[in-house]
Amino acid sequence: MASLAIGGGLAGCMQPLLEEAGDGGQASTDDEPATDSTGTDTEPQPEADSDESDEGDTIEAVDLSPAWDVDGLNRVFVDDGQFVGRNSGDVTIVSWDGDVVWESQSGDPDGYSEWPNDGRGFARTDDYVFVHYLSWGIEEEYPACVYVFDADTGELEWRHDTGADRVYGMDAVGDRLYYAARPFDRDETESPIRAYDLDDREIVWESRFSTNDPWSLTVHDGHVYATTGRMRVLDAASGDLVAEHGNWFAFHRENETLYFEDGDTIGAYDLVADERTMEVSVDHGYSRDLTVVANRAYVSDTNGYLSAIDLETGTVRWEERLDGSLSGRPIVDSGIVWAYDATSVLWGLDADDGSVLVRRSTEADGDDRVSALDGRVFVPDPYYTAYDVGEDER
Repeated sequence: MASLAIGGGLAGCMQPLLEEAGDGGQASTDDEPATDSTGTDTEPQPEADSDESDEGDTIEAVDLSPAWDVDGLNRVFVDDGQFVGRNSGDVTIVSWDGDVVWESQSGDPDGYSEWPNDGRGFARTDDYVFVHYLSWGIEEEYPACVYVFDADTGELEWRHDTGADRVYGMDAVGDRLYYAARPFDRDETESPIRAYDLDDREIVWESRFSTNDPWSLTVHDGHVYATTGRMRVLDAASGDLVAEHGNWFAFHRENETLYFEDGDTIGAYDLVADERTMEVSVDHGYSRDLTVVANRAYVSDTNGYLSAIDLETGTVRWEERLDGSLSGRPIVDSGIVWAYDATSVLWGLDADDGSVLVRRSTEADGDDRVSALDGRVFVPDPYYTAYDVGEDER
């Protein structure tokens, strides 16, 4: 690892927009029914009052009442009590009530822009909102950019060109933006973690690590925590390496704890104590994302298993095998676990026992996501609708 200060930013990697820009363990593959930790068969049973389609693929054991819709809104996640999503090439922030807080106008000269799911390419402070875009233009390489918007109005302030292929993980604290990037050259063995000064609009330090797939990043109490194959702890002021741990990929932050999965172990890292505090062995090779609520981890894998694991005892509370591969972390809200499978089917499972409450086919992309907040769930294409989830039938 090398740490270097960069005065004036990387050459050609930071271009303020001109005024005219504003114009414009292997999982089983058999068919045996899943069981919970007590050995009880947890295969979902048909509901007597389920609303089934001609194909028999729809289950709605809870009432989904339309609350509001925003046409075209997808890749939606929840941040700071609001729904945040992409609408065409721009970011749209929507309140719980369905009011559009603002919709950006990126002025992207290359037209279509993309940004990651689950908030990895999103960060904000009181003054700014930061969004990672990958511009699909006419040139051979399409560098990843960070667009900086006014936090109150959505007006584009400037664009920071990273010179990298992707940005995986961003966080902003005070007058600095921190991010991990992936290089264009997939044979490149090092990826940068950077601190970018918002006042001077320049990179103030960069540290490189031997991986070409950085994932999660967060900042806490003067330290940057980033996963680059291992979990690295860096001094936020200088970029110097302070510590490193384990074989980590993505983590999920819940208050002052980081939860992670590294193949056959689910663990926790206490940000206050700066140490790992828990390890639970698991049977499946789960995906790199998980969600932790009330000391229970909800995890999925590419073989279609969705599981709830008690982190105090290490036991599987329930496990269900859905129809298709699951990617991305499950979303837990108001007692329901929401997930998409690779066939674009929306699932809602009871968080306590894993019983299927909702099964609905959609036309969303396979890497799209459902999002939920305080009893309201947003379902993308073709509905683009937030539904209130009734509890009277549960």
